Amino acid sequence: MLFKPLPDPNNFDVLRRYLWSAGTIVVHDRTNIAFYRRHTAPLSLKFVRSGTESFKIHGFHEAVMPGQYLVVNADQPYESAIDAYDPVETMCVFFSQEEARDVFRLQLGDGELVDVPDADRLKFEFPAVKRDASREVSGLIDTIVTMRGAPILARQEFSARLLVALGDHEVRDWRTREKLDAIRPATRAELYRRCLVGRLYRRLVRERHYSA
Repeated sequence: MLFKPLPDPNNFDVLRRYLWSAGTIVVHDRTNIAFYRRHTAPLSLKFVRSGTESFKIHGFHEAVMPGQYLVVNADQPYESAIDAYDPVETMCVFFSQEEARDVFRLQLGDGELVDVPDADRLKFEFPAVKRDASREVSGLIDTIVTMRGAPILARQEFSARLLVALGDHEVRDWRTREKLDAIRPATRAELYRRCLVGRLYRRLVRERHYSA
């Protein structure tokens, strides 16, 4: 777990080298204005400790505030922006591919392991919609800043714990997903993801209607 400030948003070559790493990276900074146009990154956890940061994903805008988080999957295109009078304290955790693979395999059931024999090469997929943090996830998020000066092994163990907690937070949704009428687990996962995106679209339309 390596801590870094916000990268240069105007240099995509630097941005890619900045984020894709053999280890987990934590980007922690304060800023009034920042805009990162459409790009991809490793599996990442997005949240703020103060202020609001906006993300455009699935074609929709999500405003993440304290107490909320967004998980963006590896290679999933998105944009992010901060535009505020007071500085926003933003944090992003970019998980290493090795950690993501290990945790993904832990979450697979026996049926999925049979259905997906090459599971080690698959990506750990989240629905990529804004969530309210559970007590456990919120506690781990608050602890991240204290890990800056911790020993390397402690930081590695903590990033794995954080990723497992994020996965456990999705267990209820995975159980709902398994009730969908499809034979293959991968098909059920994709159908459920589309349902969540549709729910997000309906919520955003409703919010715009009431604010008009």
